Amino acid sequence: MRSTRTNIFQVIIIITAIIYILIGLFYYINPLVFFKLFAENISENWFELVRDNELVGPLYTIMRAFSALLFTSGLLQIMPLFDPLKYRMLVYFNGVFFPFLAFVIFISHTIYALTQHSGIAALGEDQGLPSGHVMISALSVVFVFVIAINLAGLLITKKEASAGRE
Repeated sequence: MRSTRTNIFQVIIIITAIIYILIGLFYYINPLVFFKLFAENISENWFELVRDNELVGPLYTIMRAFSALLFTSGLLQIMPLFDPLKYRMLVYFNGVFFPFLAFVIFISHTIYALTQHSGIAALGEDQGLPSGHVMISALSVVFVFVIAINLAGLLITKKEASAGRE
């Protein structure tokens, strides 16, 4: 019989899995819809740019491959449900370290965009923050949430894990 804390930990694992699966699957299937959620102005010849441009084309393909990795990481989160004690390290890597590294990249991008935006606004040429940065900020919030809930789950079950109980 598992403890209440372990059950809470498992709910946290399921939430993380759902987030990863949805983001990965959604972006893998149709990234243009994902961009349209955050961007106001997407060019009609976007697909031609992906096919023809030597920078945008590979970036688009790599991002779709990374979305497949995020999707499979979400599926991998099922393993700690069966044996939370054995797969704690997976939760550390998949639920804390990976989102932390992604968050560092996202927040550095956001800080750079905001400093550039404030410099342009100081010159009187303010055109608003580019909408692509809103998507990065939204993903930053999602990954901070994932980090927080996974750390909380790991901390509340630390005593049981140290004792070898579930």
